[in-house]
Amino acid sequence: MSDDTTTTAEGEWADWAQVAAADLADPTFRALMGEIDADQQAWAGEYAATLAALRKALHITQAEVAERLGTSQSEVSRIERRDDVLVSTLRAVVTALGADLELVARFGDGHVVRIDLSDVA
Repeated sequence: MSDDTTTTAEGEWADWAQVAAADLADPTFRALMGEIDADQQAWAGEYAATLAALRKALHITQAEVAERLGTSQSEVSRIERRDDVLVSTLRAVVTALGADLELVARFGDGHVVRIDLSDVA
């Protein structure tokens, strides 16, 4: 199975690009993604809502994320509500959602540096 696939609500594997295109056509999905953009601009403690909103926008349950992570649904709920999450935990959750985590530093002068996460478990 390639990295370009995800499970649908029916449990079938689908091409990520097709799923994304369908979701982008959905006004509810676009609204949730707008909330994510707004959350990203808020202070760092707001990212927990962003994880939950992203998961919901992708129509993935906490139980599905838990299964992919090899943990319990209650632990996924706790992760989504935390004020502070390790980068390795964030990366694992984002991967379970079918995406890659990138970390960038944006400086006041407009300079952007991508931070290498290859050493993060």
